[in-house]
Amino acid sequence: MDDSQRYLEDIRTIRDLMTRYEEQPIIKHWAFYLWGALVVAGSIVNYLLFRSAGLRSVDAILRVWVPVIAIGSLGEVLGWLLHARDSGIALFTRRSRRILAGYLGVFVVLVMVVVDGVPAGIHAGTFMAIGSVPLLLYAQVSFGSLFYEGFALLAVALVLRMFSGHAAELRLAVGVVCGITYIVAGVHSRYLATRKGGDGE
Repeated sequence: MDDSQRYLEDIRTIRDLMTRYEEQPIIKHWAFYLWGALVVAGSIVNYLLFRSAGLRSVDAILRVWVPVIAIGSLGEVLGWLLHARDSGIALFTRRSRRILAGYLGVFVVLVMVVVDGVPAGIHAGTFMAIGSVPLLLYAQVSFGSLFYEGFALLAVALVLRMFSGHAAELRLAVGVVCGITYIVAGVHSRYLATRKGGDGE
């Protein structure tokens, strides 16, 4: 092997190592399961309260979705901290700062979308599109193939936008589908980590 071939081989090795470093979990896989369970439970509670007490959109956000988001966020932070401890990776790496900044910016936008949609109620397609955002963000800094789950939700959201999406039953179905998709993404992430010899917990 001459020097030029050896040089190209070294470049391929470095590139493979960088790709392997980028494609790894940054939180414990059970955080996906937690979010999935919370979204499914929140959707069911929201539906039951709407049917039994005529729960308004603003009350649903305050009584159902704020607690869901708070509990899920705390669980995700815990999953991030435990993963960093177990993997020996510093908490505030370039990757973690990138995803935190991305989540913060997107969170502000989503709050604006939700607030604007409160008077008439959030369309089921918009609800599902919002559900796709965390997966699309996570796929950028972890396993790229998790884009499949995110884009699947987004594709269904675009189809739903073509129809009337304010029926309570449709919103319930969308919430359940989003929650199940998070759980599937968690199983997918665990499989990818195990296949790469990483953390399969």
